Amino acid sequence: MTSSQLVEVEQNVSNLFKRFETGDFYNTLYQQFHKIKEQVNYQKRRRPVQVAELTDDNKERIKFLAQEKNIQSPKIDDLKFLSQFIGVTDVEIREKYVLKTIVECIKKHYYSENQLIWLKDFILNPDNLYAHILEPKNNAVLVRSSVLLILNALLVEDEKFYNLLSPQDYQKIALKLVTYSLLEQDYQGYNPKMGWIQTYSLIVEATKKICEAPVHRALKVYLVTAVLFAYLQTDVPLIFGENQVLAELVLTFSLRDNFYNHFIVMLLTQWNDQYKDDYSSNEQLGFWHQVYNSERLIDSLLVLEDLPESISNLIRNEIK
Repeated sequence: MTSSQLVEVEQNVSNLFKRFETGDFYNTLYQQFHKIKEQVNYQKRRRPVQVAELTDDNKERIKFLAQEKNIQSPKIDDLKFLSQFIGVTDVEIREKYVLKTIVECIKKHYYSENQLIWLKDFILNPDNLYAHILEPKNNAVLVRSSVLLILNALLVEDEKFYNLLSPQDYQKIALKLVTYSLLEQDYQGYNPKMGWIQTYSLIVEATKKICEAPVHRALKVYLVTAVLFAYLQTDVPLIFGENQVLAELVLTFSLRDNFYNHFIVMLLTQWNDQYKDDYSSNEQLGFWHQVYNSERLIDSLLVLEDLPESISNLIRNEIK
């Protein structure tokens, strides 16, 4: 069940975007995200994570549906069945059979329009996209990362083939990703027992696709700012390539238009000013994770050959 706080954060994100779209907070968007983030009250206790039971019969059906002959003619009931298992801790079942089958059906264009609409609604359902996101680390991160993985496949193939998503759909997805970016705390990347959980990298990849879509540039700037904010404010180590995928996003975004380039320079300048204020007096472990995360990002940007001179000069003269 979606908590009232999640609804409130989504509403704050939506209201802020409406004002940003009309020109408000152009110079202070980064700080506005800070304000929204600071108002979030994370819960101190975990709730049980409900996922379908992996009985022997269910495993058998999952593997049966993963066979090529069955992938080619997917039924809506089979899709709904598989979706119940996107959060199971069994790495092989989740990655090799459940997620691979769903993603393959998207990539090979086996799903019907009605099936894709159901899948889109399933992905964007707050109970899935934000599953247990306000609680301490828990296995529901598998649900969140799985729906992000499926969303990325859908975004890629929609541009190439389906043409199902409208500009309104893209805006809805983008604003939900902004909300997600402000709320997510679990960026562990890889868990030896549960496999890959690349929530941040998946957010970045989805952002890249939305920035290529025919949507208003205010929405693109809004989303990129939130994704950059999430990286720079995360107080856990980001050591599984997140710096590289974000650097590539910053590069492609800044090269699109001088307006985007100017905005990236402004964001990095604002972050650097805050960083300098905190650096001399902060002894919190989380802060030092932020320091080394940001250094990895800066190093990743500097090795990019096409990095705009305005960004490289800022880094070399002001940040490094």
